[in-house]
Amino acid sequence: AGITSWRIPRLLLNFISVSPHMLTHAEEQLYHGLKNKYTGEYVHIRGDNAIWTVRSLCSPDNTTPIVLIHDFGCASGIWIENIDFLSRRHPIYMFDILGFGRSSRPNFDQTNSINAETKFIESIEDWRIVVGLQEKFFLIGHGFGAYLATLYTIRYGLFIKKLILLDPWGFNPRPDECQLNLTTPFWIKLLAYFTESWTSFSAFRYLGPL
Repeated sequence: AGITSWRIPRLLLNFISVSPHMLTHAEEQLYHGLKNKYTGEYVHIRGDNAIWTVRSLCSPDNTTPIVLIHDFGCASGIWIENIDFLSRRHPIYMFDILGFGRSSRPNFDQTNSINAETKFIESIEDWRIVVGLQEKFFLIGHGFGAYLATLYTIRYGLFIKKLILLDPWGFNPRPDECQLNLTTPFWIKLLAYFTESWTSFSAFRYLGPL
């Protein structure tokens, strides 16, 4: 009693870790309040991956474009309060980093951080080529996005007019294995083994929509 039989499948359908339909609807609601026009599309890159991209439509084409890279656990919608202001004078490009938002979620090398970083960097460069950004642009990154923006600029600085970092991340050099074995308690190693495939958002993901 209380929940009819026809409602149960609908509840189960909504109660999943990832719902592209719900994510799309939430983003549309978020962007609905924008004053300036924008468009969204999937930009297809190597590895059969696609990067969800939002760009402004009302800014002059002869000004320097701005590319925005969001923080960890976010998506391009995090810039919602900035889009109208920035797009008055500049073309704006925002994209969801691989593994976030509406972009593809490929597997990354969990044993080699350099390989993982390279995959992120090359996905941004592939994206730039496909969208046709041939002139220099302003690159703005926030948090983890600032970290990726810095890595990208180190390798592809030829295309960057100015790099702007907001609350940037950084990582200390990884200790060698001998030092790790000497300084890391066994219980921490055990905990790391069982949680290595989890992130701080895993619990919320498995809870489903709240």
